[in-house]
Amino acid sequence: MGLWEVQALRFGPGIVPSPAEVGTALVRLLPEQDFWAAVWATISGSIIGLAIAAVLAVPLGMLVGASPFLGASTRLSVDFLRTIPPVTLIPLIVLLYGPSTWMKIVLIVFGCIWPLFVQATYAIREVDPVLRDFARAFRLRTRFLWLNVLLPSSAPFLLTGFRIASTIALLLAVAAELIGNAPGIGREITLAQMGAQVPTAYAYVVIAALLGVAVNLGTGLGQRKALFWHPSVRGR
Repeated sequence: MGLWEVQALRFGPGIVPSPAEVGTALVRLLPEQDFWAAVWATISGSIIGLAIAAVLAVPLGMLVGASPFLGASTRLSVDFLRTIPPVTLIPLIVLLYGPSTWMKIVLIVFGCIWPLFVQATYAIREVDPVLRDFARAFRLRTRFLWLNVLLPSSAPFLLTGFRIASTIALLLAVAAELIGNAPGIGREITLAQMGAQVPTAYAYVVIAALLGVAVNLGTGLGQRKALFWHPSVRGR
């Protein structure tokens, strides 16, 4: 906070506002309906994009992980596509969907699908061979095998992928709003900058940062609660 105050004195309020000015702007924003609409647009877009990515990536990843042939066939394509920074696709997606919520959701889906897919693939491959042999020896039904053997064994990998993807979803939502002018916190930052309302822009930046911290802490707590039975959690 002290360093922030020093930088505000150095550059001036027109470039770096003081913490007091940002706090005043934030207090002024809280009662406004447009503020909460922007926050909800960012949160809802992140949730929808993450949910779509999870529905697509997790079953496909587990299927590819369970089949050595599919794993070998898709490895090159997956390794190539996952290295493409999602932000570089914003101009193309804006051209297709315009500065809309769907543009933001498509970008989030593309960015989140790869960590979920990769983690789901690794999850199946890392299942204890003893469990596989046990299921094969007792000729367990496929449904029982997936629900009671494979999914519990894969849960740590899947939840780690979800935690990573949830942070990516929020980052891409704000990026799509900043660059692609989609509704949300990012667009409000841009509008405040264009209107020379620097403290307001910083206030929205603070809100975005607080959302990121909340997402990280919330997903971490949820992961620990869901894996209370896992040795890595019981040992803490």
